[in-house]
Amino acid sequence: MANDAVMNIYDGQVHTLKPPTLLAVPHTFDLMFAQYWRHPEFKSLAPDGSPCKGDARGLLQRCPITASGFRFIGKETERGWEQDDDISTLLPSLVHYDAPSATVGSRLQEKLRNTPLDVLEAVTGLSRHTLVRARRGERVNLRSLRLLLNATRTQPN
Repeated sequence: MANDAVMNIYDGQVHTLKPPTLLAVPHTFDLMFAQYWRHPEFKSLAPDGSPCKGDARGLLQRCPITASGFRFIGKETERGWEQDDDISTLLPSLVHYDAPSATVGSRLQEKLRNTPLDVLEAVTGLSRHTLVRARRGERVNLRSLRLLLNATRTQPN
């Protein structure tokens, strides 16, 4: 690649700046500083307690945060950039370890309530905690739901 050429990391296309082959605004220090100076601080509240905007002045307040759930995220890192020229390894990627889950239906709940927990534990291999959650109609792992469905199919209505 020539000195006056740049690569778009999102699509891999190479563009030249002299003459420009793509309408682009280079990010200069002045432009970056102006954008930073005016950007809102999302992690804080303005002095009056309202959401912090770019023109907020004074001592910022803490913004209360309430967790709505937990998600396991892998800590793997891409080492491909050390051995290869693959630009895609520079883009952030997170591995989410979410087990797909579903809610237990009312018919299955009824069958589970009519079957002793010891029997369900022996047949499915699931923990008592998972079986109680399924009986209540709460969300369970899809694998667990399949095991429960197979176990209750042999039971009479």
